[in-house]
Amino acid sequence: MLNNIHSLLLTLADPRDPTGIVALAPPKPSKLRQLLELADRHGVLPIVMENLKHLTGRATEPWNSFQPDPAAWEWAQERMRRRTGLSLVLRRQAGELAVRLLEAGLPVIVLKGCDFADRLYPHPSLRPFTDVDLLVPERVLPQARQVFKAMGYQPVPVPMKHATGYGEESWHHPNLPGGMVEIHWNLVNSPSLRRALSVTYDDLQLETHQGKPRPSAAALLLIAAVHGVASHGIDRLQPLGDVVQSVRGTAGVLDEAWLARAVPQTGTERALATALTLAHKIYGEPDCLNLMRRLGIEHRAWPGKLLLTRGVVLRAHAVRDSFRRQLLREFLKRK
Repeated sequence: MLNNIHSLLLTLADPRDPTGIVALAPPKPSKLRQLLELADRHGVLPIVMENLKHLTGRATEPWNSFQPDPAAWEWAQERMRRRTGLSLVLRRQAGELAVRLLEAGLPVIVLKGCDFADRLYPHPSLRPFTDVDLLVPERVLPQARQVFKAMGYQPVPVPMKHATGYGEESWHHPNLPGGMVEIHWNLVNSPSLRRALSVTYDDLQLETHQGKPRPSAAALLLIAAVHGVASHGIDRLQPLGDVVQSVRGTAGVLDEAWLARAVPQTGTERALATALTLAHKIYGEPDCLNLMRRLGIEHRAWPGKLLLTRGVVLRAHAVRDSFRRQLLREFLKRK
């Protein structure tokens, strides 16, 4: 059973106009800070604030008299300024790195981050991000490392369960204020998960935009689903927002024929079905279920659907839910 704050968050986190919000009571001044902190934890604070601004003074009960608590609102605005500033720095880093790699003749695309922000949301500021992710074919990894080193980046050792076999490397520039830069050669980082599902640069459908390669609208959906489910176990609302916006066609019409071929080839049926089912459960978007049925993967969703409830997502990394996410990983490992 969701409390009022959770119900408000789910409705206000939708980038579309929250038409269903009028059935819910506005947050009391003492509860607004709690709502905004929860939204920030889930990566949807900009969307929630934008929707609250839209509803403030709305000439319909019960929202026509709602006014945000000044202290809570100022806290949220300061968080927004910091996150927007970091996103701008990272956007510049991603652009510079991608250009240098392409100039060196190396295939590369920007993953998630600014690509999702630009193509999936009405305004890029609605989708903040905290690092830079680049995807290259594994065969060019040695040359990519040389480009990074020539630009002053240094590898960052990250303690992992296995000694080798991970699908990414972390890099950092000591003189730049941005976050971590990750070079991926597989969307699925874990060696154990890759026994069942694997998505490489060559697996993705790409298009050319302003002279540079980027994922197609259908590839964006696959990236969003695999990232959200396989990498994070849907521990925040933001990955589901990426999925539902992709399904809505905000980045363009989905090439379902390509998806129908790519999903079984990459072993991502379970990840995509879980993401679509949960996106429907959270946002009530019927196209999520319709797409899953057209792709014929609805039967792949049931374990993830049972394990990841709305409460599990809203509680983020609650210890009480850790066994559910571990079971999800085991489920994804099955071929």
